[in-house]
Order: sequence, then C-alpha cells, then structure tokens
Amino acid sequence: MERESVNAKFLMYVSPFTTRYEWKIFKSPWRLLCVLAIGFFMVMVELNQFLIINSFGIPNTSQFVVLRLVMAGLLSVPAIAEWYDYVEDVEKMSGRKEVRLGPSIWIMVCMIFVELAVTIKFFPNHMRDSLDKVGNPMYIPYNVLIPHLITLALVSLWAVLRYKVIGYNTIELATDKEQEVMTNIVSKTNKTLFSQNDQEMRVTKRKRFSNFMKLPFVLQRKVLMVELVDLLLFFAFLPMCYLFYIGWKWV
Repeated sequence: MERESVNAKFLMYVSPFTTRYEWKIFKSPWRLLCVLAIGFFMVMVELNQFLIINSFGIPNTSQFVVLRLVMAGLLSVPAIAEWYDYVEDVEKMSGRKEVRLGPSIWIMVCMIFVELAVTIKFFPNHMRDSLDKVGNPMYIPYNVLIPHLITLALVSLWAVLRYKVIGYNTIELATDKEQEVMTNIVSKTNKTLFSQNDQEMRVTKRKRFSNFMKLPFVLQRKVLMVELVDLLLFFAFLPMCYLFYIGWKWV
C-alpha cells in the first residue's frame, strides 16, 4: 500500500509531461474563462514575489527568492494537471455529478492569498507614498489605465460577438446544395488527410483554401464573418503593445 501511494504521487508529477492536453480555449466561454484563470493566478504568483521582497526588505539575491519560485513551480505542475481534469469533468458531467478541485489547486490558491494578505498587512510606506502621487482613486496612471480599458472593452466585444452573435453557430447549412458540398469536402478530407497514428486530421493551408473556394458564396461570406470576428482579438491587444513600445512606467 505504501508503494502504491508513492507511485501515485510520482505519476502526479510526471503525468503533465507525458499526457497530451487539449485545452480548446475558444470552444466555449467556460473554457476561455478557465484558461484566463490560470493566467490570473500566474500573475498573482509573480506579483506576490515582488510585494514580499519589498514589504520585508529582502534582497533580490536572497536564497528565499529562488526557493519560493522553485516551490511555486513544482506545485504548479500537479495543480495545472488537476485543473485540466476539473475542466474536462465539469464539461462531461454537465451538472449530473459533483466535481471537486484537486488538493494541489487548493494549496496553490491558499498560498497565493495568504501571501497577498501578509503583504497588504505589511505594505511598505515608500510604496504607499508612490501610490498617493498617482492622483486618482484607482491608483493607476491614466496613460496606463486607458490602454488597459480599451483592451478590456475590445476583448469583451469580441467575446459577445464570438459566442452570442457571430459564432460558429452562424455557419448553418440552409440548402441541400450547401449540405452536399460540405459532405463531399468532409468525406474527401477524411480519406486523404486522416492520420490513424495520432487520430487527428492535418489540413494544410493550401487544402483549406481550396476547400473554401468550393463553398457557395453564402457560406464563404459566413466563414469570412467568423474569421473577421477573431481578427478583432488581435487588434484588442495593440494598446498593450503600445505601452511596451513607449517604455511606460507606473509613476
């Protein structure tokens, strides 16, 4: 029993490198939010590192800084694997069965919020004075706040268009001719481009373009509409790129 327990714990750390994960980020709003949650907690880990060394006057060369990053990195390996299993199980169960978070996720979340609470408690005065110099209630300079708000607005607009207005549900086959064309394209693609080794279709850009040109004009217009909506997501992050281009500073 002891040996099985050790092997199970070992596989918990190894499985994220040996198992194939398909997050399918844009499949649904739920999956998108779950992936964004990972990014949020990654930023929180980095932010806590900065706040801790400033709150307690710890030098950057201290061994504590390295050990904390190593500990957070090792803990994130099983936590990400458990989070992926949670996302998959929630989607498969669809409310039929209760799905629980894994222990590594709870440890990571508790660690992040305990560190945040400690840094708020011992927030250094020199950083507090710097925030007071900003001159607005959000403590964010306007030249930094406005690009972030523009990006947030464009991403929100993209999400509404993508999942509510012009999503993949827009591409509906309205006539028998459209149904016949799509059936022929799918059948030919499955015969020529289906790989039985990894059980997935590999469609080249040239093949996708030729398939697109075979579509009726109505379907071509619907496909282009969906692609243009996704292009909006690219433009949403241009204001953030502008901040890095001008070399922005917090104060």
